Amino acid sequence: MIKELQSCQIKTIMATGDNVLTGISVARQCHILDTNKEVWLGELVNTDGYTQVTWKSTDKKKKIVMGELPWRYTDD
Repeated sequence: MIKELQSCQIKTIMATGDNVLTGISVARQCHILDTNKEVWLGELVNTDGYTQVTWKSTDKKKKIVMGELPWRYTDD
């Protein structure tokens, strides 16, 4: 079914409430996600009231930390 949707140029996505790595694995097995493409996960980290974005590759060999964002993070 996924191949047929893709052949009609209908974009398929993986939406899951499960662990993100499980979702990536299932998407690769179903050919929704190319097995050769790298997947990056972003995380917002609050440090002393400022927020940074940390990007980690799912192969866990690469990590990029983006500098301080121009806004302050608050819980309000």
